[in-house]
Amino acid sequence: MFGKSNIKQKGSYQSKSDYVSGETVLSRSQYDLFKNVSEVLLDDYDSFLNQYIPESLIRLLHHQAEAKLGYGTIGPSRYEKAFHLIEELKTEII
Repeated sequence: MFGKSNIKQKGSYQSKSDYVSGETVLSRSQYDLFKNVSEVLLDDYDSFLNQYIPESLIRLLHHQAEAKLGYGTIGPSRYEKAFHLIEELKTEII
């Protein structure tokens, strides 16, 4: 279901114009979920909270997961876990 075939082009990235600047304010439980996404993706995305509105944050996290899978930084199981956590976060903040 999830794999490298979902990547449109290895090494491609979204332009900054694909993301709307702003801020995302999270409750404690939402922040914990956000931190779980960061842990699964082996990165720290805290600075994104002060840079993007919720919709853009979710889009950016999905793109980060796809890029990390495409480059082999994470495997398919981590990608799938990240995907589900991001979707859960999406239902909480959008």
